[in-house]
Amino acid sequence: MMKSLERYKMVLASVNLNTSALVLLLTALKQRRKVSKRLLSNTLHVASLILSCVLINHELVALPRVKPPSQGSIKDVSAWDDVQFYIQFRFRKGHFYHFLDAIRWLDARGRPLVMKFGNKGHKYTMRTDHLMMILLKQLGFPCCWADVMLILCGCETTLSDAFRFVLQYLYFEYVPLIQDLNRWKDRFPEFAKRLADMGAPYDNLISFVDSHFDPSVRPGGDGCARLNLKDYQCYNILHKGHWLMFQGLVLVNGWAMVWGPFRGNANDAKSVIKADIIEDLKKICDEIGVTYSHFADSAYPVSRYMQAILKNPAGGSLSAGKRRFNSLMARFRVVIENLFAEIENQFAFLQHHQNKKLGLQDVGKLFPVAMFLFNARTLYYGSQTANYYGLDGVADLSLHQVLQK
Repeated sequence: MMKSLERYKMVLASVNLNTSALVLLLTALKQRRKVSKRLLSNTLHVASLILSCVLINHELVALPRVKPPSQGSIKDVSAWDDVQFYIQFRFRKGHFYHFLDAIRWLDARGRPLVMKFGNKGHKYTMRTDHLMMILLKQLGFPCCWADVMLILCGCETTLSDAFRFVLQYLYFEYVPLIQDLNRWKDRFPEFAKRLADMGAPYDNLISFVDSHFDPSVRPGGDGCARLNLKDYQCYNILHKGHWLMFQGLVLVNGWAMVWGPFRGNANDAKSVIKADIIEDLKKICDEIGVTYSHFADSAYPVSRYMQAILKNPAGGSLSAGKRRFNSLMARFRVVIENLFAEIENQFAFLQHHQNKKLGLQDVGKLFPVAMFLFNARTLYYGSQTANYYGLDGVADLSLHQVLQK
């Protein structure tokens, strides 16, 4: 026992630090005749653990500081052929630059602009085509920044800050544009006629509404300190997990809209009212003098401007005619379920809930920005909704017209 005490004293003398380990060791030396051997041994064991941590700390501090690895500058678009570029970034090269021009990220000569981003301590300068490639690559595949760095080159820190910058830019600049139902009011008669010709029992339907739940990890930790968000507020009993809710709408021509995010424990009836989906349609109908309507599932409130699937009565069942009605309308409203699935297939990062941390990342901006990008792809490559209804309603529109403020 005395040999071990002397060894600890020598170690402490070599470290020359006034730590809690020194207090524990001096207490053990002072009380070694008054306490049991077991208590003395435990005290020495705790002191040795603290000493080990102190020594490891000093060794780590002494190590030279290594900068984050970098693979050089971001690869240019010319590094890929057209097919590879489409697989990696979901756009053809020509459509990619046309999209950058529509969001005003090209100059008058058609060259990418140079933008600055970052915080006060770390400022970065990068071309806009490289910024958009970083966003599309990360949304397209659920991978770490180290994997993205192997494909695009650059530095992990720079890639992460660039992704956050582009995500916030598109969310605040262009996501509000796809929420404007007033832009499509001139085509409401065309939408309603197409559905009626296909056998819909209504002659005034223009769109289909449904909620989408975007998965995330359980909220908690230091990142949620400023969110004032509790665990139960994101937990959905039906889906048995933590989610963020979005209200989605798809028109007959395949154009998609989104509102949110809402808390995961919210219900459809309240969130559709908060999103003002019904109120916006009511204002348009009052303006043009014709009543049009959305269609949704049985969880939504029914009114002149919102029709829904029929519910089973309490303690009973629907009649044969009502069941046929539900079966018929299910064939029409399936397109919005396909829409959500198609967005998640194109941008698979949305399904990777393990890395979507509330409070630490802009989780609520991922799905709206992905829907905005999906709408841009719809103008170039079409969508399942337009093909399902046989109405190519966006072929005669350009992205510049749609994104005009």
